[in-house]
Amino acid sequence: MGYRDWAHTPNFPSDVADLVVGRGATPLLTWEPWNYAAGVNQPTYRLSTIANDTHDALVRRWATQIKAWGKPLGLVAQRRLPRLGAPLPAVPRRRLRRPDRSGRLQLGTTDASGWQSFEQVFGPSIAQVRALSAKPLVLAEIGSAEQGGDKAAWITDFFARLAARPEVRGFLWFNHDKEADWRVQSSDASRIAYAEAVAASRYV
Repeated sequence: MGYRDWAHTPNFPSDVADLVVGRGATPLLTWEPWNYAAGVNQPTYRLSTIANDTHDALVRRWATQIKAWGKPLGLVAQRRLPRLGAPLPAVPRRRLRRPDRSGRLQLGTTDASGWQSFEQVFGPSIAQVRALSAKPLVLAEIGSAEQGGDKAAWITDFFARLAARPEVRGFLWFNHDKEADWRVQSSDASRIAYAEAVAASRYV
């Protein structure tokens, strides 16, 4: 999984995607409508500029390049992309409930407000997605901070919940030390819990 913003990526990075495919994997790209270096206040990329076609040249170019590239790709992008000719299926529009979370988008917290379980965070959204499609699901940007609870225990529980949900076929761990240390190796206990969990035959 990688990230590309609109401001610095005028073309679909097929060279990087080819490297991923060459390793026997499918690239998953988060395509972000903003300038990653410009902070949170970015009027150039507010929703109204996307709706009024200001960025259509970029979106059309990417759509054409992805289609020409012609390999499997996971793309987290704007809902308007299928209208512009990318090889993506149209789905009914429905606003998903955003789970209540503290800290980063990943699991765990950076304060004392407490942690949330797998089912608290993902259960309602998975149910809504299943109402739209029976296709397999992949959970992206999973992670947990060390603060606020027992990260190793959360990791063990996370994998137990995955095993009980066969519709979830994969996940991607946000293995970065950023606002908090979300990495699996943030502590020996977390690293061991993760290693033991992924040793299951399901992940071999």
